[in-house]
Formats: sequence, structure tokens, C-alpha cells
Amino acid sequence: MKHFAISVLGLTALIAECFATTGLIDTTFVPAGKGRVWTIEDAPNGGVYVARNTLKRFNSDGTEDTRFVCPIVAEGMVANLRMVFAGADGSLLVAGTFAIDSQPAFTARVLSDGAIDPSYHRANFGPAIPAAIVTAGAVDAAGRLLLAGPFHVVDGHSVSYLTRLLPDGRWDETFTPPALSGVPAALGVLPSGQIVVAGGTGVMLLKPDGSPDNSAATYTGMSDIGAVAISSTGRIAVGGDSRVVMLREDLTEDTAFASDFRFQLGVDDLRFDPAGRLVAAGIFAGFPAVFGVVRFLPNGATDSSWARLGGTDGRIERVRLSQSGDVYVSGRFATIQGAARAGVARLHGANSGAVGWVNTSARATIRDGEPLIAGFFVNGDQPIQVLVRAVGPGLAQFGVDAPLPHPKFVVYSGSTPVLEASGWSDTDEMRSIQSAAGAFPLPSNSTDSVAMMVLPPGAYTVIVTGQNGEAGAALCEVYRL
Repeated sequence: MKHFAISVLGLTALIAECFATTGLIDTTFVPAGKGRVWTIEDAPNGGVYVARNTLKRFNSDGTEDTRFVCPIVAEGMVANLRMVFAGADGSLLVAGTFAIDSQPAFTARVLSDGAIDPSYHRANFGPAIPAAIVTAGAVDAAGRLLLAGPFHVVDGHSVSYLTRLLPDGRWDETFTPPALSGVPAALGVLPSGQIVVAGGTGVMLLKPDGSPDNSAATYTGMSDIGAVAISSTGRIAVGGDSRVVMLREDLTEDTAFASDFRFQLGVDDLRFDPAGRLVAAGIFAGFPAVFGVVRFLPNGATDSSWARLGGTDGRIERVRLSQSGDVYVSGRFATIQGAARAGVARLHGANSGAVGWVNTSARATIRDGEPLIAGFFVNGDQPIQVLVRAVGPGLAQFGVDAPLPHPKFVVYSGSTPVLEASGWSDTDEMRSIQSAAGAFPLPSNSTDSVAMMVLPPGAYTVIVTGQNGEAGAALCEVYRL
């Protein structure tokens, strides 16, 4: 059994850790590599395919699978590997702007050992070659590859931002979508075979032959749509501007999915897990904004067993699910939850214990330059998510005299500051998080300080002071989320 140990002003308590670790980084998975990660795809061995300037396969323990040797190279200003789709036979469909044996290519089929399938036709997206030749993709039940991007010609045929390739790679002349006014940001295929095309301010439905499905009106309920996920039952999750909505197969909004969670700069990727929960990557609204991953229950509520803060130093752009239910993420980050990871990490997707919370607090009067100092430490081998509060004005509701007017705090790991706050974001989301942790509510627009962070095992010190040398009573609290 792991333990969570807390020390406050010399008083130490040891409490058995009976908390979920879903959403926290798997410290056993440390794949080698460097450089931009374009995309990832789950591998049949329980591992993951990672597309950087080359395409590699990693085992579930993080070691490279040396049986997979692929000649694809994506180097140069316009080179990329945007889309990788795994087939049931262990093969991959790859799309982007890359080279095979020094010859330019935009699509390819990669066999299970990494070799290029010579029977697969390599479609030509010329004559102009934009840097992002592919922006979205999907594979239907027949093995046909749907691709969207800023292209107008495929193998000499005129198209409008959307095309489909046959299972052998040739252009599908039977697919006749309408002319689009812009480049789709996301594609999906319903169990019925209908095609979901999303981007900008709309989601439209096409029949399997590409013609518009007029039985479903275009959904226009959000802007900046950037991600779509299709469940096995035909639910359509759409991520845009600041939120996620759920649509039915006729593109009407499913109000049974009621989420008040807000993103700050849109949603980067969405995936359903086998339990029907929705995993979403994006930038969370708050103070400060956080790159992270959140999991929604089927009714739209945020999953309280999931450590929602990714704690990365860069954007998380892709989410994939392993066969065991764990979550692979990739993007433009070098660290996640305090651990060094070069753009790829694995998060625990299954509970390792019961959900619960723990907190510690210390109160003191700050004056004459004497701060309130509280310490805590985390044992075990897994990071935890914490909520830290420095409360001054919020104490007045309990009859505390002379509370500190403007408390602020800094959390240190040794001598290194890892988290600091002066104020807090008084939003419904932040209030909900504090309430779920068991914290008492703060007055509206109070000048107390609140912040959250995922911390790896180690010893930490919280120092609470007043702004501009202020004096008064203050309370320091640390909650395990």
C-alpha cells in the first residue's frame, strides 16, 4: 500500500493512500526519442506508434520494438506525419508529407514489421504541396481512407478539401462530396457508415458516397471546432471554442450530456474509452491556464477519479487509448506532471484504489516579516494532484479578527519554487473543485489565493505572506484531489 505523508510545522501524520491514480503519469513508461511528435497510435502489442521525423513502435514497457523498422523519413520545413491509423492486421495507413527511400510521398501502407507495402498506391496531392497537406483523417469499415486538408488535386482529379482513397490507395471516384468552403478540422465515421465532417462553426453529415445527408441539419452550435470522436453506439462528441457537446446521429444536441467544464483555447483531441467515458485534451480555463487532459462521464460530469491537470509545459495534441485502458498522450511538451517526457507519455486509465481526499491545514498570525510556513511530503512512486489555498479574508465568516487582507503563497521543492499564487479565479469550475475537495467556500471575489498542481513524490514547503508587508491571521490548506 502506498502512503501519503503530511508534515505541518513539525507535526507529522501518516495516512494510508486509498485514492485513484487515474490521469496520473505512469512512471514505468519512458520511451526514448526527441523532436516534435506529430501523432501517435495505439499498437497491437499494448504499446504505441510514435511519429516524429521517423515512425517507431514502442512496447508497453517503453522500450523500442526493434522488430519494427520503417524507412519513412519526415525531415525539412514542410515534412510531417500527420495521420497514422492502425489496421486489425497490424498494418498502418500513414498520411502527411514525407519521404520513402528519398522519394516524396503523401500516403503509404506500412506492414506490421515496418516495411512499406509495395502494392499500395501512393496518392499524389500535387502540384502545390502545402506544409499541412492533411489536417484530418478517418478510416471506414471497408478500409477506405478519408482525408481532409488544403488540397485541390489528388492523382490529377479535382477535389475540394476532402477526398477518399480505396483500400489499395487509389483515388475513389465514387466518393463525390460537395464543394466545401473551408478545410475540415476533424472527420469521423458513424457505425451506419455516414461521415461526420467538422470544422469552423459547423458539423455536417454526408452519406457513405459523399453526398449530403439532408435528413440531418448542419449543427452550428459552437465555433472553432477542432476535434470529433465517435462512440461505438454512434454518439458524436464535438470539441470547440470552450466546451464539449454531444450530438446524436441526426446532429441534434444530446442534452443528457450536460457539462459545465470549460476550456480556454479550444479542444485538441477527443477519444471514447470502452466504458463510454470521453477523454479530452486541451487548455483548461483558469488562473493560470493549464495544458491537460480531462475525462467526462457518459452524462457529461467530469470524472472525479481522474487527475484532470496534465501539468505539462506544452500543448497536448493527441490522445489514444491502450488495450488495457491506459491513456497515451503526445504533443509539444518536454515535461508532464514534473517528469521529463519528450512529447509522449502514458497516463493511468484504470483506478488503483477507492476515491477519496485528504487535507492538512495550519493557521497563524503573520506579522513583522514572519510568514506562515507549512510542510508536506508525498511518499510512493506516483505523483498526486493538490489544491493549495492561502485564506485571509475568507476567515472573516468564522469570526476571525484581523484576517490577512491579501495572502499569497509559494510552494517550494527544496529551494526551487514550483507553484505560487496571488489571488484566484472565482469561477463555477474552481468553486466546484474546492467543494469536491471538502474545502469551505470562499466569499465572492475574495482576495484569498488558490492554485492547483500535480506534484511528484518529494518534500514540499508552503510559505504564506501578505502583500506589501501586510499583517493578519491566515490559514494555509493543502488538499489531495
